[in-house]
Amino acid sequence: MGEGLRGVLLISLLVSIVVYLLLNSRFSAIRMASQLLEQFAESETRYKSLFELSPEAVIIHRQGQVLLVNKAAQHLLGAESPGLLIARNVLDFVHPDSKAEVLARMKESSDKPLPFTEEKLVRLDGTDFLAEVTSAAIHFEGKPATQVLFRDISSEQAARYEAQISRAVFKHTHEPMMVTDAKGQIILVNAAFTQVTGYESLDVQHENASILSSGYHDESFYLAMWDELKAEGQWEGEITNRRKNGEIYIQRAHMSAIKGFQNQVTHYICVMSDITEQKRELESIRFQALHDPLTHLPNRILFISEVKKAISSAKNNKQQCAVLFIDLDGFKPVNDNYGHLVGDKLLKALAKKLSGAVKHDDMVSRVGGDEFLVLLRNIDDEHGAMTVAERLIALVKEPLLIDGISLHLGASIGGAIYPDHALNELELIDLADQAMYQVKRTDKGRAHLCTPVNRANTIITE
Repeated sequence: MGEGLRGVLLISLLVSIVVYLLLNSRFSAIRMASQLLEQFAESETRYKSLFELSPEAVIIHRQGQVLLVNKAAQHLLGAESPGLLIARNVLDFVHPDSKAEVLARMKESSDKPLPFTEEKLVRLDGTDFLAEVTSAAIHFEGKPATQVLFRDISSEQAARYEAQISRAVFKHTHEPMMVTDAKGQIILVNAAFTQVTGYESLDVQHENASILSSGYHDESFYLAMWDELKAEGQWEGEITNRRKNGEIYIQRAHMSAIKGFQNQVTHYICVMSDITEQKRELESIRFQALHDPLTHLPNRILFISEVKKAISSAKNNKQQCAVLFIDLDGFKPVNDNYGHLVGDKLLKALAKKLSGAVKHDDMVSRVGGDEFLVLLRNIDDEHGAMTVAERLIALVKEPLLIDGISLHLGASIGGAIYPDHALNELELIDLADQAMYQVKRTDKGRAHLCTPVNRANTIITE
């Protein structure tokens, strides 16, 4: 009986242990299941939050039927409510141009997201847009489904096209172009830049734009240029620069500031044009318009303009200036006896001698066949003007050897002084002219100034 009792007790103990273990495992499994359900619920909540807040448009579909859309997708497809999209076929939102590609991708099955691609999609109102799209297989509500992410890249495409066009223009334009960073370090130049300056791209990369400087402009020029560029965002003007071979050239430049984050300047772009030849042509035309074609001395137009400036300066500085009118004596016989070719050579030689006999600031002009005008910008008194006039007469009297012929001339000179004789340029020249003709009528080969006593009736004084 004792052994039987012990056996029953042992079996009861074993059963109790098994029951305890089974019950304990069940409770642990229940606790584990509860924890997993809580984690799943939290994960699903987080997913739904991310789904709704995602800036990317998201659609979940199963075999093409839309199950869920977020607000971004609803907005992008032009739907006032999700109900206008749910249960529809995703192909309804695909443009015919992209349907073949979309169908091919839908047949692919992968747990990993498919590579991004560009597809043309269609809104509810029928308008289309270019989208960047990717998709991946997921489980939704316990069943396999596909999650599609997409965003409108129409503006990016336009920007890409614009960038491509800009690169093509930059590369192929005939206008030299240069791009620098905000500090003026050269980043990029085009082929036209190389053609005009002689510098290859590698020659100037990371060099300051001052590598082109010729030294023609002073520091104040560049300070003013940069001040305007920074204040206005652009600058346009002419710059005298130096090519790689040392040759000086003139360019018309238009500079623009490129701004980025927080409106800060990131780059400068400079479009240039070589106007050296144009400037030469313009200067040539201007020179021809304002100078005597034979002697290259200033003509009457330029002389009058300079006299006007001299009078204004003299008035401001309380100084005097004078005009001398020279008429050559004996020039007509030279033309008659030796021909106009010799006469022209004589005039050119005299023009050179007269120009060299006055100060650098003064001016000699040819205004007729054998007539010259001289502007003396700053004289002390009448004596100073007469001294110059007498020196010029002596100079003209010196014989000149032209084509082996010794030629002798004389000169009669009349003069007028501002402000003693006249107060404007035309009157001053006219009085000097009258004084010269008075000399020609009375005593050739001398110099005289008109008197300030009576301007209406010019009186000549030695």
